[in-house]
Amino acid sequence: MRKFAWIWAKNDNVEKDSYAEFKGNFSVKGKESVRIFIACDSVYNVEINGKLVAFGACADYPHHKYFDEVDITSFCSAENELKITVWYIGDDSSTYTIGERGLGFSVEQGGQVLIESGENVFSRKNIAYKNDYRKMVTIQMGYSYLYDNTVENTLPYEKSVVSGEVTTYERGRKNCEMLGRVPVEITKIDEGYRVDMKREVVGFLDLDIVSPKAQKITVAFGEHLEHEGKVMRDINSRDFSAEFIAKEGENQFCSAFRRLAGRYLDIICDTELDIRYIGLNEVVYPQEKKVRKFDDPLMQRIYDVCVHTLVCCMHDHYEDCPWREQALYTMDSRNQMLCGYYAFEGTQFQEHCLRLIAEGFNKDWNLLQICFPSGKAYTIPFFSLIYPIQVYEYYAYTGDEKLKEDVRPIIESILNAYRALLDEKGLLTTFPEHWNFYEWSKFSDSGEFFGGVRRGEQHDLILNCAYVYACQFYDKLYGENTDNSAIKKAIKDNFFVEERGLYKLCLEGDAHYSRLGNSLAMLIGLEGKEFAEKLIHEDLIDVTLSMCTFYYDALLKADKSYETFIINDIKEKYKKMLDAGATTCWETELGWKDFGMAGSLCHGWSALPIYYFLLNEKV
Repeated sequence: MRKFAWIWAKNDNVEKDSYAEFKGNFSVKGKESVRIFIACDSVYNVEINGKLVAFGACADYPHHKYFDEVDITSFCSAENELKITVWYIGDDSSTYTIGERGLGFSVEQGGQVLIESGENVFSRKNIAYKNDYRKMVTIQMGYSYLYDNTVENTLPYEKSVVSGEVTTYERGRKNCEMLGRVPVEITKIDEGYRVDMKREVVGFLDLDIVSPKAQKITVAFGEHLEHEGKVMRDINSRDFSAEFIAKEGENQFCSAFRRLAGRYLDIICDTELDIRYIGLNEVVYPQEKKVRKFDDPLMQRIYDVCVHTLVCCMHDHYEDCPWREQALYTMDSRNQMLCGYYAFEGTQFQEHCLRLIAEGFNKDWNLLQICFPSGKAYTIPFFSLIYPIQVYEYYAYTGDEKLKEDVRPIIESILNAYRALLDEKGLLTTFPEHWNFYEWSKFSDSGEFFGGVRRGEQHDLILNCAYVYACQFYDKLYGENTDNSAIKKAIKDNFFVEERGLYKLCLEGDAHYSRLGNSLAMLIGLEGKEFAEKLIHEDLIDVTLSMCTFYYDALLKADKSYETFIINDIKEKYKKMLDAGATTCWETELGWKDFGMAGSLCHGWSALPIYYFLLNEKV
């Protein structure tokens, strides 16, 4: 735990989307390591003697702030100039919840403070970034930026304003790293230039150009060119672009605030440029990959693409997709964690994300938020039931008793919230005020929620089964024996349709049957081995890529011999992506054509083949 004076620039009164810079000097003596401990709201860049040495988005909650620790020894001389630029977001999204703008830091050597946040640190607005611009990429990601390289900041530095003291806690994960400029192929197009990075990449915009005049350059980023042969910048209310105003002559710029993602950049400009480099400086979470070799070349290709997908979806925390959302969900991260135990050494990242999720417990709902951290006041109730599963799996792979016990009250509160929904039928009803989503398939996505339509309380098969399934993991975690015999009988009595020999999705309305719903019924023990063939051969609403885990696990529960079927099913699904040129796994099998042409071509939850390919291997 560390306490910092919380400071901000005196001359900055912008409420949202603002930038401030802080500077000071410090001396280094001897050879002991020099470290900076830093927290902020919202994103920081640290420079020592004019060189970027650390960056990070402080993805946390105002009620529980984390600090980063970075070794800066190799960048320090005897006398040093420190500059820290902070971007304050100030507007809720799926990746950020509003806190008090500010910066807290301490540079230390051998336990001695060399410089720390306080009124004697000088600061001012950074006006090269357009303050109060509020240009939205997506409602999940939040703001993009405009940087004006023609601006000379003549605002005076003044003593910083101290608003108080902030208590912070060790973040418990490593900091991301920049690997360097991605190799690119640049061609001329009508509006400017096309940059092809040859694979899905996540990183910071990096420019090294000569412009014949001052001009605005718009950089659109995307994952494909299938629609009209160009990067899709505008998709409904989304704007996948960043902006840079070049000055006449040489321009060098690398912003370490907003990560961009995709394979292609379209550079839109007025006049031709002398391009030394335009592309992304790749950003990754540092980790050691496990070496996995398969005799089957197709399995190897699928595995490698899945691992690259995981890499692209790990930064401040797990991300569902780096292009469109960059958000941490329980369902998505459960799949990512499960695969990560087999693909990478260490489990620090999993622990950090599980603790961050716990911070997003909403006491008014007794459920988890939709994302973490998130300022959005809604949730997916089904996803709260995934948390006991991913905690159990983490414990099974690590034996971490402390985390298990730390989150026990949250898991129990979630399960109690569901028990409170039990009605006279002995079944759970849905939460009418929340998004009752299960998967991206017909009758399971609750699409009415965002159209403003609320269906009221109803009885859903998946929710009832998922509750019982979550209790099974809770019991294994804590040595309990939850008696769910009554609800299991009620599920069988109410959802099972004799003439079909299957479980329908909902008691209300017409009967529909899904592979996911029937797989969950099998996983909670309502059906035996013979039911597995129905899961495969009956005409059911098909299971989506993210939820295949429940389908495959149901088959394996019936008989381990289904492993061959599962491997072949994976190969058939993923070969279609590879044949289409995929370098990462798609969100759904429709790819970019899904969700009004906003389907992600890099989605962490679809990396599941890693786990099923290695079921019989040691982690």
